[in-house]
Amino acid sequence: MKVTNDGLYQVMPMGRLINVKILTAVSNDVYKELVEDIESHYKNDKRVNDIYINNAGTIMIDCRN
Repeated sequence: MKVTNDGLYQVMPMGRLINVKILTAVSNDVYKELVEDIESHYKNDKRVNDIYINNAGTIMIDCRN
């Protein structure tokens, strides 16, 4: 597990999944915006299959084969 230098995000690899959590209380819109930003960043990366908000309220980056 890693917390970003600014203390805003927690990033935790889970095998071929990456879990991203916003550490402050925010609205669902903020999570949706973060998903869009991550999708934009990884749009041409063939290793990333999907980026989504899971039921636990965190963002998952799916890099499974």
